[in-house]
Amino acid sequence: MKLKIRFPGRLLPFRKQTENITDNPPVRRERIEKRYIVGLLLLWLIVFLFSMLRCDAKALKRLDTGSTLREVHFSHLINYPKTTASLNDFKDKLVIVNFWATWCGACIHALPKVNDLQQEFRDRVVILSVTKEKEETIKKFLAHDPWYANFQGILVTDDQLFSKLFPYSYLPHIVVIRNGKFYQQWDEDNLNAKNIRSILNGADPELVQKQDLIRFSLDSPLFKIHGNQLSSGTTYSMVITGHQPGLPLTGKETMDSLHGSARYDLINHLPANLYSIAMNSPLPHTANRRLILVKDSDKFLYHPYAGVRSDWERKNEVTYERTFPSGTAHTAFQQQLRNDLDFYFGWKSSIQEREVQGFILVYTGTGAHHDPLKKAEAYIDPEKKIHYLHGTGIEALLRLLNQFDGMPPVVDGTQLKTTFDIDFSKPPATIKDWQQALKASGFLLKPAILRLPMFVLTDSNDKISSQ
Repeated sequence: MKLKIRFPGRLLPFRKQTENITDNPPVRRERIEKRYIVGLLLLWLIVFLFSMLRCDAKALKRLDTGSTLREVHFSHLINYPKTTASLNDFKDKLVIVNFWATWCGACIHALPKVNDLQQEFRDRVVILSVTKEKEETIKKFLAHDPWYANFQGILVTDDQLFSKLFPYSYLPHIVVIRNGKFYQQWDEDNLNAKNIRSILNGADPELVQKQDLIRFSLDSPLFKIHGNQLSSGTTYSMVITGHQPGLPLTGKETMDSLHGSARYDLINHLPANLYSIAMNSPLPHTANRRLILVKDSDKFLYHPYAGVRSDWERKNEVTYERTFPSGTAHTAFQQQLRNDLDFYFGWKSSIQEREVQGFILVYTGTGAHHDPLKKAEAYIDPEKKIHYLHGTGIEALLRLLNQFDGMPPVVDGTQLKTTFDIDFSKPPATIKDWQQALKASGFLLKPAILRLPMFVLTDSNDKISSQ
């Protein structure tokens, strides 16, 4: 980058217009001119260095696995003794770059694990948690939630360097730098003590590498196929297939006025999510409101015994693309999506009224109130443990109860319209814990036989009973 600075003919400081230049002694004049020149040279040097830093950031290119990293300086650091750092500062350690953001649920859920791993391997590993968000935003985020207030790992904010070296299309994104070289990139599930220990011991763990297609757009069809061409020029087409490597979980409806068509894309979704879209219902996602009676239920639900979650998702995620004539009702798309899913998996889906054992939430008439000095909020930590509910209502409480693992369906029998507080002596881990905490606030869980809509999934050769 070339910078041109034009110096004025006479390098003199500003003075009163009435002052005559020739009145200054020659020595004084020479001294003033030298100071002025020095000032301009310092200004030029500052501009030059700033421009070089900007050019350096722009010149960074994406690195391939195995590439040697050049020296990179970065700033906007939190939990680091200096205002700037470089990768060379950590040349004797295994460097792990953890890309994250405050809007990424999986990212913030992993922060406590990142903190624990950094403490466990602090002498041999450094984990840089890197985000594009502003330093002020991150500090507010950490201060707001006591779960993260004690996070001691190094945070890099305002990132414009690492994301150019290791670009990604979706978060979380983990990059491992070993001996100064780009070693591997992972999904968040692979970031664990076992894999780190294996690398430190000189082994090469055989892990599925995260793939990212950086230049990706749903403005055009994901799949190039030849559909049944109508006389009007509209193309009918449908593709349903598995996980598409490198693409994020996303979806979009695109209108093509030129060809008079509408295209629906649903990329890398789990079956439960697609059935929720198809049925316009949360029931497929609600554990106590679904009956999964298929032989290969492992395709619908993840269980810890299935192994690493990201590996399971790659095996069972579904990508769907279908084109309709423009003007087709959204309900027609939903019905077709459901039919296509059933055919693809060999299942039969429905929503049926079923009698199930559950609870009715009742209010005894005393104990439920909201302290106006307490901020209306719920504190639920990243492990989904509930610490308190302040200023909450019945709908929010029912939602939490029905999401609790092992809880049968709970329906409202309180008719309560006001807000209230519930403080837990410890996060509820069992139904009994819930019952004790609710009782202290004037609520009871009354056992009952409930007749409720349920999402029912069976194999297609089974006859679905309406009983």
